[in-house]
Amino acid sequence: AMAVRVERGADGRTTVVARVLRRPAELGPDRALELWAVPPVGAPRSLGLIAAGDAPVRLEPRDAAALRNATALAVSVE
Repeated sequence: AMAVRVERGADGRTTVVARVLRRPAELGPDRALELWAVPPVGAPRSLGLIAAGDAPVRLEPRDAAALRNATALAVSVE
């Protein structure tokens, strides 16, 4: 399970804070979780890898725009 929070910093940059509540069994030490913005049309856009704990993923402006336009978020095991 995972909790995701989106914040806008004082500098105007968007940060996604993803917290892994339960590490998936299939996620070995050589694997990582990746967060995706899923648009209504077209391919998903990677928002970055999710580290253990409450690690923030700072988004570039183009990724922040993809997040604003997303209809869903997805997580994959890489």
